[in-house]
Amino acid sequence: MARRTGGSLAFTREPCFVCVVNLSPEPYRLPRNESVLPADGPVRDGLPAPDHAVRLALRQV
Repeated sequence: MARRTGGSLAFTREPCFVCVVNLSPEPYRLPRNESVLPADGPVRDGLPAPDHAVRLALRQV
């Protein structure tokens, strides 16, 4: 499933995986996650840099 909100685009994939692309000029607050997997740019304090993608492992519910 793909979703776009507030300058970001997110793709989810089972089980518990999401890719968030920050398309805005500002840092974007990531959703709650278990861990940040490879990112194509810096992630500081849970905020990916503008114009970068981050892959996340989500918590299982």
